[in-house]
Amino acid sequence: MRCSFRQKLTALREAYLAQEEALYPTLSYGTFKRVKDWNDKGPTVIWEGTIFSPELSGLYKVQIYYGKTYPFKRPSVYPLDPRIENQRHQEPTKGRTDLPGGLCLLPHNPDRWVVGLTCSDLLERAVLWFKAYENGTLDYEFAPPEIERFFPATNQLAAPRIILVDSLLKSNAPDRTGGCLVMPTRSGKFGFLYVFGETETNAAIEELTRLLGLILPGESLSKDGWLAGDWFELDHEPPMPVPLNSADFLKLLSDSGRDIAEVQSLARKKPQVVALRYPTPAGLHWLIFQSKFIFPERAGVRKKSFALKLREVNKGHALKLHGAYHINRETIFRRVSGYDVEKLANKSCLLLGCGSIGSRVAELLIRSGIGTMVLVDKEEMRAGNVCRHVLGLDYIGQNKAQGLKQFLHKRNPEAKIAGFASDILSEPETLSEMVRVADLVVSCLGNDAAELFVSSASLANDKTVLFCRSYLQGRVGQIFLFQPPAHHSCFDCASLYLESPDCTVPRLPEVPYEEMVGLDADCGAAFLPASAIDLDLISLHAARMALSIFQNEETIANYWLIRGRDFLPGEYPEIKGDFRNAFTQHPYKIPQNAECRTCRLGLDLNAKKTMA
Repeated sequence: MRCSFRQKLTALREAYLAQEEALYPTLSYGTFKRVKDWNDKGPTVIWEGTIFSPELSGLYKVQIYYGKTYPFKRPSVYPLDPRIENQRHQEPTKGRTDLPGGLCLLPHNPDRWVVGLTCSDLLERAVLWFKAYENGTLDYEFAPPEIERFFPATNQLAAPRIILVDSLLKSNAPDRTGGCLVMPTRSGKFGFLYVFGETETNAAIEELTRLLGLILPGESLSKDGWLAGDWFELDHEPPMPVPLNSADFLKLLSDSGRDIAEVQSLARKKPQVVALRYPTPAGLHWLIFQSKFIFPERAGVRKKSFALKLREVNKGHALKLHGAYHINRETIFRRVSGYDVEKLANKSCLLLGCGSIGSRVAELLIRSGIGTMVLVDKEEMRAGNVCRHVLGLDYIGQNKAQGLKQFLHKRNPEAKIAGFASDILSEPETLSEMVRVADLVVSCLGNDAAELFVSSASLANDKTVLFCRSYLQGRVGQIFLFQPPAHHSCFDCASLYLESPDCTVPRLPEVPYEEMVGLDADCGAAFLPASAIDLDLISLHAARMALSIFQNEETIANYWLIRGRDFLPGEYPEIKGDFRNAFTQHPYKIPQNAECRTCRLGLDLNAKKTMA
């Protein structure tokens, strides 16, 4: 009889539990016994024992729970005696009386469970956890700003969730405190925190309007429900236990070194919202609370007694924590590796041609951290574009460059992006100025005449250009780098070389026009068919090359052919050798042509500039 998937999982679980049962008597960390077996009351298996180790100053009684998802999820380790709760690298207890929070066995090894790990590995990590606990270093172990997890559900607000954007949080307050506003959206699901300071209120409203279009399209600011309050800066994350009422918040400020008069002034002002800002390994972090504050009668009460009375009358007001999303450059690009994001933030790119390849190159560069981008394309989005373009049906009828600008700002709202619906051939002076101020020009025009025009403008301004296009239905990509003076062969040089008998670059087959070109039913325009997956491969190589240029990495080649998908056995038989292999990159060196008119003209122009 064929076993079901559930039966197979049960058999696997039983095998791993049997392995653990055989290991427990051999452990050097203490004596353990099974206090609950897998039975009718549930699949959880529990082992209990006392850990001892020469690395620890005391004994720790623990329970180890093998849940119903074991062995695919690791067992949970609960510290019973001494009972340890609400520490960093521990699951929040959240009011449970039967068990404290399970240990996150992170201090020296990431808590990544692998099915092959055993109870011996688990207890070894538990010893490391208790050692860090005894040394008082749990708070200093690598960990994200996760303090929000320690607030019980009764102390968390589902709405509005606060969106934190650096442009609205600029403050010039010298004493690390000031006023703030929570401005909710009309739906009430979200709100923005605005700090009074460098950004004037009118400018903040303009910025909010821009951010709403990028982050929350369809939303608008509510004219009602604005919450006024105060924010405070701390030197470090609030310690455990977390503040749960207004009295705890006042004590937290006092313990952080705030003057008692300042703390009492907060209660006197009775703010609707209070916020904390503090540094973490992941950058500045914010906690935004709502609560009520009471300022009692002070007459006839001694100063010390009044401080106690102030806390006492504020104990009954729960501190409610807003959920928050940090949207800033630090948060967006923290996961990027391999590239100097700070350096890329100061680089500018002029991208000509925002079609299937150009749009993808632009997206990859913005997602890698490029800070400034100018997009140029004269065409508008149509239904036939969306199968290969980064823009979708919601951009139909918009100019490609301007639509791409909106799309890219949603990737990085702090980037400086401009979109122009221009025909570069008709505006040479405009193109020349765009080229002059760019660090790199990327041309995805796919048109010889237009790209010769771009090459001429770049030569006159001594600027690097990366040309990129596709052939043979996208299964071959071409990338050419014009980089004076390192690779001082221009687009015209490359064209002459590729047609010369001395050319070492594989010649691509000439495909009849009717086989190469399709007609768009939407507008009757001619287009070159290709699959998005092939164009993505070419775009990826072009973006990677652009990033190498931005980081001043040297390259010997200046021309590459990118091979995409396989050819069919009888397809393009004139293509032979290694170049027929799928998904490969082939570098070449194209020399400068002494007869190139474009280069000679550029040299003449540069000579005139030098003489002037």
